[in-house]
Amino acid sequence: RQTIYEQYAGVIADNGDFDALVFAAPFVQGETRDLYLSRAAGVMRCDYKHAMAMAQLSNTLGDETEVSHWLDIAEHLTGQNAWAMRGLAEMKMDAGGPDAATEAQTLLEQAVALGDDSASRDLFELALLADQPTYDPEGAVTMIDAAREGDQWEMLASYLSRYRGADDAVKAEIEARLDMPVLYRTAAANGDIYSMRAYGQYLQETAEDAGTLAESTDWLRKAAEGGDTTAMAEYGEALAFGIGTQANPAEAVTWLEKAAAGGSRKATEITALIRLSEES
Repeated sequence: RQTIYEQYAGVIADNGDFDALVFAAPFVQGETRDLYLSRAAGVMRCDYKHAMAMAQLSNTLGDETEVSHWLDIAEHLTGQNAWAMRGLAEMKMDAGGPDAATEAQTLLEQAVALGDDSASRDLFELALLADQPTYDPEGAVTMIDAAREGDQWEMLASYLSRYRGADDAVKAEIEARLDMPVLYRTAAANGDIYSMRAYGQYLQETAEDAGTLAESTDWLRKAAEGGDTTAMAEYGEALAFGIGTQANPAEAVTWLEKAAAGGSRKATEITALIRLSEES
């Protein structure tokens, strides 16, 4: 970007349009930057897109006052556009500030009311942020239950994905309120690859009979076939040692090599053990 700016600096200084001035502002200082910002504000269209561009530029330049100014303008220009509300919420979170999360939450709630499913996912993430006033594990559970009871399987899978990325303490709060094995079984049965693996692992860890062990391996197979690297390693291990299925070292190596290619250290170690046993 610096090289591009240097190549066109003269043209921008003489005849730069809004986009060019916004692009160039981070590369200049002092009065020149002030001039570019003033020129950009003078030629911009009065719409959401351009107000957000100015807010993003101000955030890049570290000017909190101007960020707030342009975000206020952008908010007045969102209308009933759910996509714009989501973008504004994201920008508020990026800019930070004591009220960022609650203001973002309000915008996302409005977007949800307009039927934006992506806003529901973003709201769920806000409910998992333990360091924010929007932290609400009970609310997150309510959202999970609503997705499950409403047969919204894609939404449920999305919630579970975000739950898995939360801090351990936050996950413990969720787990204390939900029967996670049942939840994973439901999500797995409706196509969520990670839930297939998680449910398979749970069954394997708690199995008390051969039938349950076989079921666990079958779920691991489905997750492996769906592309989950960890499941490939787990299924490869089951094939290697006959866990819930008949041992098949050749097929085990096939899955383990796929898992190793995906970065699984466990798969690499098990493959080495299989080959060592074949040599002895």
